[in-house]
Amino acid sequence: MIWTNPEPVADVSLDLHIQVPQKFAARFETQYVLLRDLIFERTSAVKDDVLIHVRTKAMEGGTSDKFAIIEAGGFYEVDGGEASVIPDEAFVGINTDPNDIPSKIDWGFVTTPQPALGGRKLDYTRGKTLGGSSARKYLVTSNSFEYTLSARKEVILSAGGFQSPQLLMVSGIGPSDTLKQYNISLIANLSGFGQNMWDSLILGPSYRVNVVTDLLISQNSEYAAPIAAQYINNQSGPLTYAAGYAACEKLPYRSTFRASTNASLAFFPSDWPELGYLPVDTYTGYPSQPSTSMLNDSFNCETIFTAHVAPLSRGNVTIKSTDTSDLPIINSNWLSRPADAEFAVAGFKRAR
Repeated sequence: MIWTNPEPVADVSLDLHIQVPQKFAARFETQYVLLRDLIFERTSAVKDDVLIHVRTKAMEGGTSDKFAIIEAGGFYEVDGGEASVIPDEAFVGINTDPNDIPSKIDWGFVTTPQPALGGRKLDYTRGKTLGGSSARKYLVTSNSFEYTLSARKEVILSAGGFQSPQLLMVSGIGPSDTLKQYNISLIANLSGFGQNMWDSLILGPSYRVNVVTDLLISQNSEYAAPIAAQYINNQSGPLTYAAGYAACEKLPYRSTFRASTNASLAFFPSDWPELGYLPVDTYTGYPSQPSTSMLNDSFNCETIFTAHVAPLSRGNVTIKSTDTSDLPIINSNWLSRPADAEFAVAGFKRAR
């Protein structure tokens, strides 16, 4: 927060105060810091914040100075490493250990404990990792300082699949019972708001194979070095192959399904696929822990992922407070319908 001092100061052309969080005040190791023509003077504390008095000396022949105050920090492309810019790294962070979330590139959206997963929680990765065009964990904030913005025309706000419902709920649009719980003034009672979330798990078997796969390239530096040189120098070799295969189908056999499962499939159109397949030439394990979850041997591996693309289980998103800085409560509700559990098993068998 920056504001001007209304009282004139004889020896300066600009006189500002800055309110910064207490945790950042330690960066001002001395009471006065002179940076070119700027003087930072640490003054008093207000609650959890510290007031920094900023003065700039009048430059000779000038009437005023202009400057920008930018908080020190790194660049996410550097701090986050290759995971911030390579699309293939979009899966980094997906696991059931909330303590293993790559905070440099991930917001840390975690589900509620899922009964179908033995009470485990799962991280939802957030953001695009395509050429550094955008980033996860990149936030512009006013350091908790509240202010009002006005607009002459319609403004459309979007905060993604999870936080768009949250944004509207804290604004008074959503289930009245939820809003009443947090003393939020009701604008529109929409009981279905934040409900009907569709999502499905991806799973599949991994096998050792007798052909060269990405697993060998990623784990054997002696093998990978000439391949990398071949690509850099001649744009040829295994690394030029960027294509992949994917397929969808309606499960051809279902005689073992319960009658209720077969009946539930009538919800979808007759040409709607039920299973999706994605072959990957590696052993995945936890994508965020490749060094510990990979098979540490000389074998090559292939994994065939399956996804149930006609799920019947429905999740929901709700709020835990009136503050949008608090992450929403996400209940994906995976495999809560018996039909989805049957398809998960059938898909695994089909891939196997």
